[in-house]
Amino acid sequence: MSIALTATANGHAYRAQHASFAISGPTPASLDSEAQPDAASPIATLGIGAYTISLADGWFLERGG
Repeated sequence: MSIALTATANGHAYRAQHASFAISGPTPASLDSEAQPDAASPIATLGIGAYTISLADGWFLERGG
């Protein structure tokens, strides 16, 4: 699964800022968009199984150049 932190719309680039994801399941994990500010997607290695991902409040989209 991939969660994109960046997107382009109407010629403008956007990036999710201060996005924190909590992953619940056989291999719990957490991801933060600020941990790797240049990454297009956060990365976690998870074991096989069913998962739930929650996006914490407080994130926003920032428009780039």
